[in-house]
Amino acid sequence: LMVTCTDMAVLCGNTPESCYNKYASVGLRHKSCHEFAIRVLLKAIDAHANCYGRYIEPLLSVSVDYYLRVFVKVHTSALIAKDSVTKVSHVFACTGCSSLHLQPLVKKIVNGNSVKFTPKTFDVGLLGADGKCLYCKQSIHVAGPIYSAPIHNQEFVQKLLTRLQAVPESNRSSTYTRTLGILSVIAEELPDIPLYYEFDQLMKVVKSPVPKAVDFRSAILNAGYRCSISHCNSKAVKTDAPTEFLWDIARTIVSLWYLFR
Repeated sequence: LMVTCTDMAVLCGNTPESCYNKYASVGLRHKSCHEFAIRVLLKAIDAHANCYGRYIEPLLSVSVDYYLRVFVKVHTSALIAKDSVTKVSHVFACTGCSSLHLQPLVKKIVNGNSVKFTPKTFDVGLLGADGKCLYCKQSIHVAGPIYSAPIHNQEFVQKLLTRLQAVPESNRSSTYTRTLGILSVIAEELPDIPLYYEFDQLMKVVKSPVPKAVDFRSAILNAGYRCSISHCNSKAVKTDAPTEFLWDIARTIVSLWYLFR
């Protein structure tokens, strides 16, 4: 199944009421809004499939220019379709520093032959005791729910790349280079990390000059965490590092800047 959406303003949070009416999710205005939009669309498709005992397997999800395009495989299994609820999360986003936290709706407990689904315990570490952001004391917005499982099938993407690279130069289209570039970036994305930050936005919050992207990413990698970019945004930092650690990096950079300027 191939689905294309061109109403990016709706999906990216400009009109949350319209997004809810069309996709049963509340949009979010954030630097990662394009990936957020992809996940809203996938959640809507999966929810409709679940009504008929089916579920989806995303093969490739792309945000490019002014539209989204997702390629999904639809499977039939009422039993496996029940797992779809574990692939959905609400998103908590700070209005000040743009920090993110995903709150799953349900968790699955397997004990031998017993399978039980239970609501997930509320554990938003982004909230302080006063209900404000733990890092900047600003208000928190709640958006979603979104599809929080992987949005690409890496094996499928690698097969696409292999076939694309095998196309003779005389038969290549005018968009060959761009397509190859997008697929190459998608192949390097962390598949299990939803959404991302813009590293220069983090530095703007702490009022610091923006370092080189390679320096910021190196700090994450040297600490033992994973990091990648995103095809949705060339400035993206997609990482499994805790949000607190990203702010530690930003504060360290600004302190060094004041020390050696």
